[in-house]
Amino acid sequence: IYIGNSYKEHAIWKHAVNLTKRVYQITANFPVHQRYSLGDQMQRAATSILSNVAEGWYRSRNEWLRYMRIAYGSAAELESQLLLASELGFCDRISYESVCEVLENVMRLLNYYTHKSRH
Repeated sequence: IYIGNSYKEHAIWKHAVNLTKRVYQITANFPVHQRYSLGDQMQRAATSILSNVAEGWYRSRNEWLRYMRIAYGSAAELESQLLLASELGFCDRISYESVCEVLENVMRLLNYYTHKSRH
């Protein structure tokens, strides 16, 4: 499961960086009163994904799996927050769908590597 010498070379981390950038872009356009509540929660959830991938990279196999599960939990949290932001009209449909597509890729990769390493 370990590809390359650094987490920065891994597809999960690269996609998570892209996701985090998009979340920061989308939340920058939230109403001012939501930038520091829902927007901040979304930014922290996205950052948690890439941080857990990075931190887990240098751990044992079992710990790496635990960190990938934590990252997946943060991704699920972000998914629900994105849906809420969209339903409240804080982001347009195109931005929402674009960031959700990246999030789905991250979740798919996390799920794949978590299950692959169990066997």
